[in-house]
Amino acid sequence: MDDKKSIRVRQRDDGILVFEFYAMHKKAADEFAAIVRAGMNSVPEKLRVIYDFSQSPSPTPYFLTLQGKLYNEYPHPADEKSAYVTGIDNNEVWVRIVRKYLVAKDIMKVFTMREDAIKWLLE
Repeated sequence: MDDKKSIRVRQRDDGILVFEFYAMHKKAADEFAAIVRAGMNSVPEKLRVIYDFSQSPSPTPYFLTLQGKLYNEYPHPADEKSAYVTGIDNNEVWVRIVRKYLVAKDIMKVFTMREDAIKWLLE
């Protein structure tokens, strides 16, 4: 995994920020933390984010703990929606994670298809 990126981040033309995860180990968690912390000072008033975990294995405890910490530290705008895209095999895991590690400060929903997540975010 060292030769490949753990995370890919891009902004779509419609403004949706997409995080694609290919790993969920400590290195991936630390990369994610660096990206999130770098953007904390420039949060838009309207934020739409896809967290796509469909191509990654299950998260490590370190990743889960760090994600929850980052989420709680993040300066959430009033108009924020987050879509979690998971594979069919780990959909139930992500529903539990969202409920356990995060105190919701935005509107969140879990999907198995990215197209469905995009449609929901653009509503």
